[in-house]
Amino acid sequence: DVSDYSDISELYLISDCLITDYSSVMFDYGVLKRPQIFFAYDLDKYAKDLRGFYLDYHKDLPGPIYQDAYQLAEDLQRLDQIETDYKAKINQFHDNFCSIENGKASKAIADLITHDK
Repeated sequence: DVSDYSDISELYLISDCLITDYSSVMFDYGVLKRPQIFFAYDLDKYAKDLRGFYLDYHKDLPGPIYQDAYQLAEDLQRLDQIETDYKAKINQFHDNFCSIENGKASKAIADLITHDK
């Protein structure tokens, strides 16, 4: 149980895949080009009654969407196949949302601030 772990980025690095719902962690994790699985048990309600989506949830995600926890658990046994099946979408997601990340954003901002003085 890592629910109280203080640095999620360290957990990204040691994980084989990400299981999330609608969280923006998908963009952070997308930098790694690893499989992502989306557990959206309340997908219809979320899309219609709550807040909707910033992207096409069915088209743009780099992994399968599950509404059934048992099916998700069963399919985790074939993670290699999911990675193979979604490789093109994983790469496209990275290109669309993560490719400009180079790990030096804080330095670039600090340089801008110090050069403006």
